[in-house]
Amino acid sequence: MPSPTPTAAEVAVIGAGPAGLTAALVLGRQKRRVVLVDSGQPRNAPATEMHMYLGLDGRPPEQLRSVGMDEVAGHPNVEIVHSTVTSLEVTDADTPIRLSTSDGGSFLVERLLVTAGVRDDVSGIPGVAERFGRGVFHCPFCHGHEVDGRRLAVLTDAPENPAQPGLQAVYLAAHFSRDVTLLTNGHPVPDEIHEALARNGIVVDHRPVTEVTGVDGDLTVSAGGEDLSFGAVFHSPRELPRHSVFGLDVETEGAHILVDWQQRTTDPRVFAAGDCARRRDDPIPLAFVARAVAAGQAAALWIDQDLFRVEAGLG
Repeated sequence: MPSPTPTAAEVAVIGAGPAGLTAALVLGRQKRRVVLVDSGQPRNAPATEMHMYLGLDGRPPEQLRSVGMDEVAGHPNVEIVHSTVTSLEVTDADTPIRLSTSDGGSFLVERLLVTAGVRDDVSGIPGVAERFGRGVFHCPFCHGHEVDGRRLAVLTDAPENPAQPGLQAVYLAAHFSRDVTLLTNGHPVPDEIHEALARNGIVVDHRPVTEVTGVDGDLTVSAGGEDLSFGAVFHSPRELPRHSVFGLDVETEGAHILVDWQQRTTDPRVFAAGDCARRRDDPIPLAFVARAVAAGQAAALWIDQDLFRVEAGLG
């Protein structure tokens, strides 16, 4: 079967989350020819609410996605492809980037923006994944206000940063609850945070956790054969890259693509924004809807300026 004739576009955007939709909207308004490829599997799909986004605080993430998709679709020069990227060919600067999708599509583009996010590797403890975003939360900034005053637990499961769960427990105790338990699930707690845990009255339970049941506001955690009741559980999953399947030859760190202040990667024609990207001057990755929107807007602006300079013969 012959390969399909590639469709020419100026920019390909991979992922229609807050960053990708914002970028497609900005580029669409500048009359750029854009292909937006989205698999329909946003990272925040499990969450019922999003927070700290002005005008939509507490609304379902799908509301932002739905409205954004409609706004982008209003620009006839933006083609929305509901599919998955299967391959990318990024070669020399004089050869367009070739993108292929699982529905048989093929595109040649001058610039590429990756906003495909990351994958959350949620604990394998039974009941955690089913309640992730619905009683089991990852971020005190995103969900702490809603669980204010409840009895809280922080559940760890082989964290990449051994101190992170304990520090999160201290943060929750300082801001939202004086009844916080750190469930280490048998993993060690670094010596340097023991004093902070004790000073904030945090109970440290080392027993193995076997199951989480119940609903948001009334969760049961089975630890060492005993059932413990909590109003909410915080658990930080490991982040895994989605971009690795593309075979991009760009600098990465862990699950993140490293970018500069223009959201540009080490390949000057490839940009990244949203949860999958990390600026080199950020000490830690920050994953907030508002930040993703800002990064998508910035990436689109500099992509447009790249193309403008070529068109205008400015180098």
